This record gives sequence, C-alpha cells and structure tokens, in this order.
Amino acid sequence: MSTRFIRPIKFRLFSGRLLCSALLSLFIISAEGLLLSQDTAFARKVIDTLSSPAMAGRGYTANGHIKAARYISESFRKLGLIPLSGNDYFQYFEVSANTFPGRLGLSINGKSLDAAYDFQPDPCSPSYLGTGRIVALKRRWLKNQRALSKVLSDPRNSGRFLLIDESKSWAGKEKYRDRLSSVESAFRESEGVSFDGLVILVPNTLTWHIAPGPCKRPVIRIIKDSLPRGKVKVLSMRIESEAKSGIRTRNVCALVKGRKYPGRYLVFSAHYDHLGQMGSDAYIPGANDDASGIAMMLDLARYFQENPPEYSVVFLAFAAEELGLIGSRYFTEHPLLPLDSICFMINLDIVGTGDEGIAVVNAKVFDDAFEKLKALNERGNYFPRIKARGKAANSDHYFFTEKGVPAFFIYTMGVISAYHNVWDRAETLPLTRYEALFRLLLEFSDSVCRP
Repeated sequence: MSTRFIRPIKFRLFSGRLLCSALLSLFIISAEGLLLSQDTAFARKVIDTLSSPAMAGRGYTANGHIKAARYISESFRKLGLIPLSGNDYFQYFEVSANTFPGRLGLSINGKSLDAAYDFQPDPCSPSYLGTGRIVALKRRWLKNQRALSKVLSDPRNSGRFLLIDESKSWAGKEKYRDRLSSVESAFRESEGVSFDGLVILVPNTLTWHIAPGPCKRPVIRIIKDSLPRGKVKVLSMRIESEAKSGIRTRNVCALVKGRKYPGRYLVFSAHYDHLGQMGSDAYIPGANDDASGIAMMLDLARYFQENPPEYSVVFLAFAAEELGLIGSRYFTEHPLLPLDSICFMINLDIVGTGDEGIAVVNAKVFDDAFEKLKALNERGNYFPRIKARGKAANSDHYFFTEKGVPAFFIYTMGVISAYHNVWDRAETLPLTRYEALFRLLLEFSDSVCRP
C-alpha cells in the first residue's frame, strides 16, 4: 500500500498508548517508504549493470550477450527460482550477426568525426579502408530511372562516394522518398553500382539497428551539423566489421511454482539483448531498451518468489529480439511449457518513464483484459493515460499471440526520447512511474490469471 493512502495521525493526547501507536504508525510509514525506495534502487542497480561498458551493449562483441544472460541467470538463482529448462536456466539457439568490434574512423575534408555521436555505419556495412571524392546526388537524376542507373553504374565513379542530403526539403516529398530508398537498397544489394559507398546526411539524432549479415558496400549516416563548414569534397573512412555466423546465444527462463494451480501459467517477459559495440570506442547502452524491462521482470520475480500465488509465474528473458524477435520465436517453436496453459503473457519493453502514460499493444485484440487494465488504472490512479494499440510485430509478445496465447506488450511514454543510440543511458533514465507500473502489473496479473 502506498503511503499516500495512510491517514495522518492526530495527536490529541500524549498518553503512553497513543504515543506507542503513533510511533508504530510512523515506523510503518518509514519502513514502507524505505521498501519502495529499495525497489527503485534494485531496478537502478540492474539497469546500471546491464548498461555498463562491461556488457558492451549486450550484443555479439566482447561476449556482451553471454555476460548479460549469465547475470540474469545468477539473479534467478539468488532469488531461488526454479530453472524452466532443467539443469540450468538457459535455452540455447544460434544466430548470425554483422558486428563492429574493431576501429571505426571517418573524416570529411580532413575533419575527424566520432562514431556513434557524429556518424554511424549502416548495420550491414562491410569492412572498408579508403579515401575518395564525394559526389552529391542531383534531384534531376531521380526524375529519370534510366539516368539514375547510368550514374550509379558509371565506372568513372569507382572510388567515389555518393552523397544524399536528407535534410533538404525535397528529399521528404513522397515522389522522391521511394526513389531515394531504392538508391540506398542498390548500394546494399546490387552488383551494378560503381561507387565505393553511400553517405547520407541526416538532420538530427542517429538511430542504429543490427543486421544478420553484411551488405555489398558501406552506407554511412552523418549528422549534418557535425560536418565542417563549406562544401564536402573528400571522405576518408576505416571500417573494421566482422560477420559472425553460428553464434550460440540463449533465452533465460525461470519459474515460481503456483501453490494451488501449478499447471496454470502467468508469463512475464523482456529482452536482454541490445545493439552491442559501434567500433572499439563506443557502445549502445540500451538502458530503456530494454534493461528497464529486465529490471522490472527481476523485481516481479523477487516479489512472486516471496509471495507465491495460486498459479505459476514464468519469467522469460529473451535473446536476439533486436535481430528480429528470434529468441521469442524460438521459444514458441520449442516451448518449455504448454503454450495453451498460459493464462496471460505480459511483455515489458522500454518501461523506464511513464509521465505521459503507457501504451498497450494488443489492447484492441484482447478487449476484456484491456478493460480490466483500464479499470485498475483508474482505481489506483497510476497513469494519466493508457493508449490502446492493435496487433503489431514489434516485440517479443508477437509470436506468442500468433500461437494463440493472450498477450500484452506494455511500454511507457514520455520524457526520454533516446532510442537505439548512445543517449539511451542509465544515468538519464528517470523511472518516474516505476512503482506505479509495478503495482498495476501485480493487480492486473491477479485479475486475469486467478481461476
């Protein structure tokens, strides 16, 4: 119970009994406040650890994904949870990824730029070392596919880099967007391009991803304000990338056994992987996405282990979400429990804010459950808004829903806009509605899973 629901004590008479009662009430209030602060402190410790340089962005360089999985499994072990997969908490599978463990260097007209802050390679960019002149794309080339193809394949452009300025007003118009997209695709996939690479100028923050393998030639995005003054003429670039296949990664799976209905399961999930390193000097921390979800999941695991409900509670930390929901898909294809015994799944991804409310994917699919969630939110006054969304393949709930499992994907809204870049850091994550979401999830889970 929140301290705001405890009535203030009125001291009318300082009798011994009243004084003892008052002191006891104050102790309860202080203890409850301490408990709540410890919950947030627990979450911050998890987020700090998973977002630290030691985890290397929880990707496929420096064993980041393995370190994160071991940390989560050790947390499960310390809490006393039951391994879902038998002897340990792991469910193994293999993935492929294009990685950037080595040096990344870029200079324009002799000015050096910083990887992840000023520029970034496309996730599928291959290794490259070289210097070349920059050729700005002309709008008239986009009006004629034959003229564009001729420019791209002209052998005189070998050793040069084509430049697209997305900050120009015409670049955002619909009639040019598709053609610009096709140019970018040609650089990634086509053999018939003579340019060494593609440079794209963007007007604001960079957003990165991860690719399963390399493409034909490098594609580089640069924040336009990072460029030196004057016309861009010459580019020098060094990319050391490594395409890896047969990477052995793992989901981390644990169970709190139900007291009365052990074969009925509530599932909480979050993904622990992120984007890894961008060169040897930068990594993508992934504090909100999704160290925050793992923190909430572990906090819930701690609560349910201490307060086991009638039904069983399963905790799934998925790998390879950023590669295309591979870990959760693998689990649904090789389930460690009967999927038709899951009463509900709650997937937590990006839950470190909440000032503007929460969004619920699948709210329009599971109407009755969403009405329960809304009623509980109104009664507890947890969030100012709950945004209802429909079906979407944007996180680890998706393949469970495709298998007939009722599931919500919940994320928080407001304050922090950092996403898939170096600014998604633990120290700037406010956790302003962490307690509210924790309480709402407890109430909702009991309402949908109690027989």
